[in-house]
Amino acid sequence: MKLNFVYIGNDLDGNPKTDLPTGEIQAIQVKFDDGEKHFIPIIPNRWETIDDVKEVWVYGQGWFKLGKRKRYTIPVFDGEAEHFNDYLEKYGIDVMCYCLNGDSFNRSGDCCHIRYCNEFRTLYHFGVEKFNEYSTLFKQMKELQTKWFKEKYLPLFKEHGWGDGIIDDYIFEPCYTIYGVPFMVMDVLEDEKKMDNLYHKIRYWELYKKHHKYPEYEIRKQKAVDYKGDRSYGDLRWDTEYDNLCEYANEIDHIIHTDITKRIDKEVENGCRNYPIQMSAKMRKLYGKKIEEIYQKLVELK
Repeated sequence: MKLNFVYIGNDLDGNPKTDLPTGEIQAIQVKFDDGEKHFIPIIPNRWETIDDVKEVWVYGQGWFKLGKRKRYTIPVFDGEAEHFNDYLEKYGIDVMCYCLNGDSFNRSGDCCHIRYCNEFRTLYHFGVEKFNEYSTLFKQMKELQTKWFKEKYLPLFKEHGWGDGIIDDYIFEPCYTIYGVPFMVMDVLEDEKKMDNLYHKIRYWELYKKHHKYPEYEIRKQKAVDYKGDRSYGDLRWDTEYDNLCEYANEIDHIIHTDITKRIDKEVENGCRNYPIQMSAKMRKLYGKKIEEIYQKLVELK
């Protein structure tokens, strides 16, 4: 059984990395404060070969020049769950992470690297069987949720000027750590907030043109457009008439925005026919029964 990861070994778009090591890697051994020697992988930059690397960074100890240090040839981890513990014990966490993700566990990381580390700590803490059960279910749910969002909601977002990147704001993510402690749960509060924000967005667009002041707003906005004509905004910098037309249109827009926002906030807070108050019902409404069922399994995993 292969280990199944959400972040490790994948790029920012969730696709498998194409530059992970294959076959064999090289490493040196460094003695740490605990008196034990640990393998540190030799990691070339993309423009380098393994022979070009002259020094290796060791977390907490700085740079180690390779020089005539002995290099160890290590087989790349095969990704099989049943081999994980033995490989980790024999070669250590840095070699394992290089095999799985293409970099060292202890490098100074950005937010993406921190996510990889949190996922790895969770795997180590809960064991391969429980981890694989969680990650397999989660990836199944995320694939369905992303497909649903692209088909049902993304066209509407694009109508209002948003690009594909908006998807990340509404798709659920695994919760692998709470205050630095490894966990394997769902962030229910954050996920509910994402659903509430999604409902707010699509409901806002639905109600905006139905507002009783929208026709007046369109008239005022068109008057400003007609007055401007082919002139640049620089030509209208001191034009009081144009400023007044724009300001009046903006005032009406603000009234519409305020009225709709208050209405939707009340719908979210109290529940309504369009949007239930119970989280599972919200999820069925926005994403369908299948995604809600998988989410519930993830929440109940022990």
